[in-house]
This record gives sequence, structure tokens and C-alpha cells, in this order.
Amino acid sequence: MVSDPSKPVRALETGASDGMSMNLMLDELFPHPESEIHGMDLYDGDAGNKLREDFEANAKIGGHAGRLHHYEGTSREVMAWMIAGENFWENFDFIHLNSAGDASQMLGDASQAWSLLKPGGILAFSGSIAARPGVEAFLAVHEKLADRLFVGRRVVLRKRV
Repeated sequence: MVSDPSKPVRALETGASDGMSMNLMLDELFPHPESEIHGMDLYDGDAGNKLREDFEANAKIGGHAGRLHHYEGTSREVMAWMIAGENFWENFDFIHLNSAGDASQMLGDASQAWSLLKPGGILAFSGSIAARPGVEAFLAVHEKLADRLFVGRRVVLRKRV
């Protein structure tokens, strides 16, 4: 278990897909009944419609329909809206950047996510090998602002207070 089960967690995930990882996070990492996860993905065409339907079905099957918040659009669009909106600035305890396609996209996502992450919050990176230079660039710029908790195929940081 990653978090204190007596405290609710507010998490964010890019690349929500069918919502299975978000359900798993609520079951295994953030079990407090008031924990919630906000996820985003771009659902284009027939395949996107199927993934959206799967997301909704999986939220119901997992028993988390009221705790999973779903936004449609690119990560850049949704996080820009969150930064400009209320109740999101430095308001997430955990952010998982998932499936950025290239280095530029990962660097942009990480920079926006940093504004949404609480001091002391965790930022986790996963994505393609092509996105790795974006992670490295972010690490170089934020070296004095974050503690590296894990660096390997995936990278996990804690935002310093």
C-alpha cells in the first residue's frame, strides 16, 4: 500500500484508456473510500468509442463509478483547463503520466502536471522509449525541486515542500 489508508488521496492519470489502472489504484494503492482519481484520454473513432464504453463499464464493475472522474481530450488540453480552473492547482497527491508518445509531449505533460501536484506529492512517469528524453529534461530542470524516489524504466519523484 502506497498511502495512509486513513487519508483520502486525489490522483490524476493521463492515458486513462479503459480505466482498469484507475480502478486498480483505488483498490490497491488508495483504498480510502473518499479517494478519487481523475483520468483523461482522447477517444477518437470507433476504437475510442469502445474504450470510452469500457471505461464506464469498468468503473461500475469495480464499484468506483462515483470516485472516477473522466475527461475527454488531449492531456495538454485537459491539464490546461485544470490549471486555469478552480480546485486543481497544487491539489493532487499523486499524478501518473502514462503513455506520452514522444519527448516533447512528455515534457509538456510533466510541466503542466507539476503545477497540479501538491508539495509533497508524487509524480510517476511511464511511457514509450521515445518519451524518455522528455523525462530526462524535466529531471534536469527540476533537480532541486524534487526527490528522486525511483529511477529506472519508470521514474518516480516527490515534489519538495
